[in-house]
Amino acid sequence: IVGDARAGDVIGEIGVLCYRPQLFTVRTRRLCQLLRMNRTTFLNIVQSNAGDGTIILRNFLQ
Repeated sequence: IVGDARAGDVIGEIGVLCYRPQLFTVRTRRLCQLLRMNRTTFLNIVQSNAGDGTIILRNFLQ
């Protein structure tokens, strides 16, 4: 286990931004709801919400 994701966390955004498949698997401990979207939809959401875009760019630079 590398880390824990919390409600509202974004996972896999770097692969979408860089056109690269992710080298990890995400598993949940309990039943949950996930949102899967394509690159175009993801970028439209990031561009329309500056706060989310800032968080994603911070993750990218780590």
